[in-house]
Amino acid sequence: MKKILLLTVLAGSLCFVANAMTEMLVEMQDGTIVRYDVNTLKQVTHKIESESSGKSVCVEMKDGTVECVESENIKQVFWERTPEDSVDGPFTVSFYVGIAFDSTLLSIQEVKNGESAVEPSVPQKVGYEFSGWSDSSFVNVKGDVVAYAQYKLKETSSKTVNGLTYSGQEDDYSYVDLGLESGLMWATCNVGTDNPCEHGYYIAWGETSRKSLYTRKSYKWADDDDMTYLIKYCTNSEWGDVDGLNTLLPQDDAATVLMGEKWRMPTYQEQQELIDGCEWKWTSVRGQAGCMGTSLTNGNTIFFPAVGQMASTYDNQTYVNQNGTYCFYWSSSILDDDPWNAIYLIAKENSIYLTTRDRIMGCPIRAVGR
Repeated sequence: MKKILLLTVLAGSLCFVANAMTEMLVEMQDGTIVRYDVNTLKQVTHKIESESSGKSVCVEMKDGTVECVESENIKQVFWERTPEDSVDGPFTVSFYVGIAFDSTLLSIQEVKNGESAVEPSVPQKVGYEFSGWSDSSFVNVKGDVVAYAQYKLKETSSKTVNGLTYSGQEDDYSYVDLGLESGLMWATCNVGTDNPCEHGYYIAWGETSRKSLYTRKSYKWADDDDMTYLIKYCTNSEWGDVDGLNTLLPQDDAATVLMGEKWRMPTYQEQQELIDGCEWKWTSVRGQAGCMGTSLTNGNTIFFPAVGQMASTYDNQTYVNQNGTYCFYWSSSILDDDPWNAIYLIAKENSIYLTTRDRIMGCPIRAVGR
């Protein structure tokens, strides 16, 4: 995942970096380096054939030829200026959040030859601490620079209590390190509670507070006059004006609003990574049935209580459905072809997987650290 995120930045940065750089270098895991003249490049993208065949990085040349390399074989991608093309500047210095988390651009600065760029503020990451920039040449700049904020795990020792692992705490919320490739830390409790065996808040997808009714009429993002019409997070014109939003924005993310900016709801890809990264069993903790995952990487554990979901009947009676037998946990993602349905994690005895559900339902939320 780290490599894919890096190359996503690369594809988006090609247009402004290529004007100043003369070569793109791809360093392979075995140490070999492949060089590309940027004047011959058309675009660089990553490609997913299928979950089984994995991901590839594809370099398309202006002459139409395409070269693809499996992402796992790539160590890093960087730019280089040949000495004969050196200029006096100004140069472009770009700062990004560390690629272990995302590729958010923090700052782009124009800097004269020999001067230094101003370091931007670095966002804090749950379970990690800032360890420096990937490229320090933004001091006494002699060429274009792309620097990534780097993070390292905080020095904490995970402890297991009643079968559940606690790795650390951020802003009064405990988390567990499951050794996932993305580096994400998962909260140990549902949003709205500090007890890993309690349900916390039942919240409709895209809303940020509890309520007494979970119907289309009461749903925040349904049109008041036409309750089949979506007014936000619509990716299909059959259901409303298309806005192209298929993942929750921070202001509509219940985890971010209720727990703080260091936390958010997981995407469906991150939920799938969690499922794949653990061994699961149906069990009971402190008398509460649920699904426990044990990390295949470090043996740490996480527990999802089977507290069902909140629903309402046509005559406005609200009840908890399938409490004690099912786990339902929202992701931050919707279906592109049917935006009325959001993706969520479901677990029951002998199975755990992702499926979809009408956004109006009230489901628990388990946050991840930003």
